[in-house]
Amino acid sequence: MSRWTTVATNGRKRWAAVVAGGALVLTAALSAAPASADTAQAYPVTMTISPFNAKKTATGCKDIYWWVTVSGLKSDTSYSFTTSAKQGTASPITGSLVSYPLKNGKNKVAGYVCGSTRKAGPYKINAAVRVSGKVQGAAEARGTLKVTPALDINGYDTSKGFYVYGYPDPAIDMKGKEVKIYFKKRGTTTYKVVGKTKVNSSGKWGFTSTKLTYGHVYVGYAGSTYVLKAKSDSGQIVPAGTSSANSLSLG
Repeated sequence: MSRWTTVATNGRKRWAAVVAGGALVLTAALSAAPASADTAQAYPVTMTISPFNAKKTATGCKDIYWWVTVSGLKSDTSYSFTTSAKQGTASPITGSLVSYPLKNGKNKVAGYVCGSTRKAGPYKINAAVRVSGKVQGAAEARGTLKVTPALDINGYDTSKGFYVYGYPDPAIDMKGKEVKIYFKKRGTTTYKVVGKTKVNSSGKWGFTSTKLTYGHVYVGYAGSTYVLKAKSDSGQIVPAGTSSANSLSLG
């Protein structure tokens, strides 16, 4: 005859069957090991993060925002608060409170993001509250940063055909991306794809074709989850010596 009891193992309890003075330990513990030290503990301060789903600028910089909701803060205690958003091995986006001090309830956090240095994509957001260096509360969430790239188009005639090129922003997101060249011959109304190419490691794309004659041309990017659909202004290919707005000289 056997009976069931619990035995402590590394601070956790699991079931064991006691039979004839010996213990047959079940292979699976009732509770799984915690994912991390922060999430494993029952802190006196509880925190949750409302993550950002933001768009950065193709050029320049701006603030993005997320919110940290806190409860359990005591009025007679001095707390330090930190929060950041990180992607891979890149340096994190440091967040700072919009209104000080940290309070029980919803706290708005700003993070300064420059389009040329912060890559679009998913981010892991962390927040923590400490007293004398000891963590009193912690939280984690996933945020998303997107961008609509800025595309330009330039061009000139060569012996092998008309050459168009550009330097899309932000280069950090557009390197390796495929762009398509659209052309509308003078006297027609419909743009057609005449070719495609990729943005190189220097942040430039270039394309040469004899199909590019008098008419209008632009470059487009089809878009992805984080780097959104975009196209350049149209450039007009005109005879050499002709000057007009956004004109590209042929011949």
